[in-house]
Amino acid sequence: SRPDRIYASMSPDKQTGPDPGYPPAGGAESWRALVLDVPTPLADEITGRLAGLILGAEHRTAGPGSTRLLLFLRAPRRALAALEEAREILADSGLEADDCGLSLERIEDGRWVERYQSALRPMPLGRRFVVLPGGSGEATPGREPIRLTPGRAFGTGEHATTRLCAEELELRVLGGSRWFDLGCGTAILSIVALHCGAAELLAVDLDSEAVDVAGEVLAANGLAGRVEVRRGSIEEAAGPAWSGIVANIHAPFFIESAEAIAAALEPGGLLIASGFVTEQVGEIVVALEQAGLREIERRSGGPWVVWVGRREQAGGR
Repeated sequence: SRPDRIYASMSPDKQTGPDPGYPPAGGAESWRALVLDVPTPLADEITGRLAGLILGAEHRTAGPGSTRLLLFLRAPRRALAALEEAREILADSGLEADDCGLSLERIEDGRWVERYQSALRPMPLGRRFVVLPGGSGEATPGREPIRLTPGRAFGTGEHATTRLCAEELELRVLGGSRWFDLGCGTAILSIVALHCGAAELLAVDLDSEAVDVAGEVLAANGLAGRVEVRRGSIEEAAGPAWSGIVANIHAPFFIESAEAIAAALEPGGLLIASGFVTEQVGEIVVALEQAGLREIERRSGGPWVVWVGRREQAGGR
């Protein structure tokens, strides 16, 4: 049966870094998936809380009020860490891992990627864009196409956090501004920022494959050379301050790197932050505001949140 929902690149920046156990010996890909059944209202929250450890997810109906999660991993070391994290998250939600059937499943090379690719359709993004996941096809009339590279298991713009970030970029990018795309994945958000008037863009990701994919996607959209793409994280923002940072990353990163994020912004510069769920917002906002960012917008898309903050001007204005 086809999945009800598919997410890819749940952790665009993969702040934990490349898994030292990947690729396995011999160079062949070896996928793993966490499989568990949870109450449907908790499915997005549990997926989101594991975002820093997973590459993608499928949600399938498992019965009345129940959703089966397939949370895809890339190597045994990441799988074991995710398994323990999942046990703790289920316990926090009042669920027993055994009752949820929590297990690890070996996924043969390409199996889930093929399902994922076959399910993709053109997807509206924000008010102006449509994502063409297969790289071709008919664009929606009145929307600018963003063409992706087929066969790559990275973000497509389907996930709510990507949509929320794109909507904020459409509202807030000014002509001639300089933007830093932190955890760029496929560089969809860089492309949105460029079309909205940004004059300079630097896109970074800790995953070297994501950096390669971002370059391919930019070339497929005729934007090779318009965005600089590097492997790295917030340290790559050093130098002249940025007009804005867009970061679609899992929650702990914002808490750990709040001061570095604020320092990279010019006075009055904006942070568009997402990649976390409602229950995680409070601690994130405290850290960002203590670092000198003032909230100007907070919106939700289901359990997911986008938060927009402005770096205080000199004198705290």
